Amino acid sequence: MTEMTHCVTCGGTVAPDGHCWDCGTPQPAFRSHLELTVGGAAGVSERGPRRGVNSDAMALVRAGVWTVGAVCDGVSMAPRADRAARVAAYTGAATTAARLRTGALPETALVAGALHAARAVASLTAIRATVPPPGPAEGADHRTIPDPARVENRTIPEPARANHRTIPDPAHTDHRTTPDPAHTDHRTTPDPAHTDHRTTPDPAHTDHRTTPDPARAEHRTALSAAWAGLGVGAPSCTYVAGVVGPEGVWSCWIGDSRAYWLPGEGLGMALTEDDTGEHEALSAWLGADAGPSKPRLRSYQPRVPGRLLLCTDGLWRHLPDAASLRVHALPGDPLAAARSLIAYALGAGGQDDVTALLIDVHPGDHPGDHADDHAGDLHRQAPPTSDARGAATTGPTRVAGVPRSRRG
Repeated sequence: MTEMTHCVTCGGTVAPDGHCWDCGTPQPAFRSHLELTVGGAAGVSERGPRRGVNSDAMALVRAGVWTVGAVCDGVSMAPRADRAARVAAYTGAATTAARLRTGALPETALVAGALHAARAVASLTAIRATVPPPGPAEGADHRTIPDPARVENRTIPEPARANHRTIPDPAHTDHRTTPDPAHTDHRTTPDPAHTDHRTTPDPAHTDHRTTPDPARAEHRTALSAAWAGLGVGAPSCTYVAGVVGPEGVWSCWIGDSRAYWLPGEGLGMALTEDDTGEHEALSAWLGADAGPSKPRLRSYQPRVPGRLLLCTDGLWRHLPDAASLRVHALPGDPLAAARSLIAYALGAGGQDDVTALLIDVHPGDHPGDHADDHAGDLHRQAPPTSDARGAATTGPTRVAGVPRSRRG
């Protein structure tokens, strides 16, 4: 929850999700500064100076010897992007931890978490029937995207309005049902030379309601694509998750939120590759308009202690390489280091929401052997703060989606 009880716009009641019950305005102080901690791991998230609400989210869970983290960045162009990010982070981390507890491999658990997160975000979509589908101003076919309450009877006939030729009314049965031998209806005993076109349709006179006209079908397809392109009612976000255990670190991502390996000695490296296309437009994200989710994986087996960093673009745009990140991410405990990263990004002129989550890595150690499973402790509205060793393996290569000019 938040300490705020009154809307800054209308004075109404603030809902648990940080929006006003009365006018729907997101409250600027809601989730403006968050800190999350669990043994050996911590995260900090800060609302950007020019953002109305913090659309970043993070989650931390300990599952036996495993530590699971997730960071999501709500797509700014999408409605309720902050909610999408929170749902994705919590769902992804919880699902990954649950799979690990059952003995699943980290790769399997991470993919399951990403796919569950994608479905959870997609379920937030609610297409508004009051918004007309895009397309030509005149002549648009309203049957392209039918309203379930107004489906045309030609598509789904109602019993009361069914064609009497299909379901005859006994009270009005045609006398031709019992034919006079001298006047046999050709529809009862069809003459091959005079077959009813309703039985064997003439290709030249086929009802367009049975066989759609190619031009009409193409027009409908174009309208549907434009409708989906609006993203109306489709909350969206990026996703990155990481698992740290005695045998190494694993990362899984969809979008441009990143994971970095930052060793205590040697060179660090990025464990993710941005899902972006031309002009850095996102080519993959979570949302109902994103198409099939294709999470990518990468694992790494370090030989020296270090930290796994999960972050949003609000951080890596100001500290894009592992060498510069190590300067702020390694000194001190994880919470102090995460605060230092956030402070640098904002001090460098950052205007976007920024989130950094750090997990200690100690090769061969079993940090969860003497600790119960638990999720991270969340502290809201905390005061704001001013060459790799090992062998990396890469999961399936990216299959990019349709480029979209969307930024988180």
